[in-house]
Amino acid sequence: MKGSIRKLITILIMLALTASVSAKSKTIIKKIKREVINTNVKTISSIVVLSKSAAEILSEMNAVDLITAVSESANIFGEEAAKSVILDGEEDLENIISYKPDLVFLVDGKHRALEDALDERNIEWYKMYPDSIQELKDQIFEIGEMLGYDTEALSVVTNMEERLDEVKQAVAQYYETEGLSKPINVYYEESDDPLSTIGSRCFMHEIIASAGARNIFEIINSANCTISSDQVITLNPDVILIPAANGTSVEEVKAREGWQNISAVKNDRIYIIDGAEYGKYSPLCVDSIYNLFELLK
Repeated sequence: MKGSIRKLITILIMLALTASVSAKSKTIIKKIKREVINTNVKTISSIVVLSKSAAEILSEMNAVDLITAVSESANIFGEEAAKSVILDGEEDLENIISYKPDLVFLVDGKHRALEDALDERNIEWYKMYPDSIQELKDQIFEIGEMLGYDTEALSVVTNMEERLDEVKQAVAQYYETEGLSKPINVYYEESDDPLSTIGSRCFMHEIIASAGARNIFEIINSANCTISSDQVITLNPDVILIPAANGTSVEEVKAREGWQNISAVKNDRIYIIDGAEYGKYSPLCVDSIYNLFELLK
């Protein structure tokens, strides 16, 4: 027993040290992603949207009429919306500027090459990558201010908060009804080569927490971190979540050495999920939280 406790303490110390290094990198990323244009210079009347999250936010704000073109992967409007659609793989500068946008919504990490090119042409851009639900709400307010849709942004955030309260009440009622005193422990696997997970500075971490569960690697003060198989075994999650995009199967997880005694494996609680759907950076994240809560029950 003492040996197990010492082993767990060692793992927690290692994770804390890793988190301190990762947090510095996160600060740099955050400075980049929060770089926002001076929106007081001109009125925004033409927007190109390459981000699905941004499309969802603009839709919730009733600001769809400002959108001139949308990328194929961000098109939530369907054919009837009469928006020009930029095919995935054709999100090049010349195609984008042909729509004469005042503002372009980019995807963090995907459109880095476009940022400088748009700057050179004095075309303003914005990208989102919130760490938390609070930061998402802040960014919705920012977008509302940029577009002159402050009232609409307030309405969207207020509705989000009301729905979040409803989910919180549902979670509390479930735990009380089931007589549960501790949250369900969840391991979210970002990658299996190398083995990596999410920390407390990741949006998905807050989705898990808001669904009434506990991220077993919440001690990591960064978005993600490389971990070892032994750490997962020692922390013994009740549920394992794996994004389908990883290509890892339930059978592969069960076959890992030493994982047979993990609660999630023994109780067949390994779930392959759509990571993009569960990690929406938009007001629709509330749906993701509720769906995850239902899955974890």
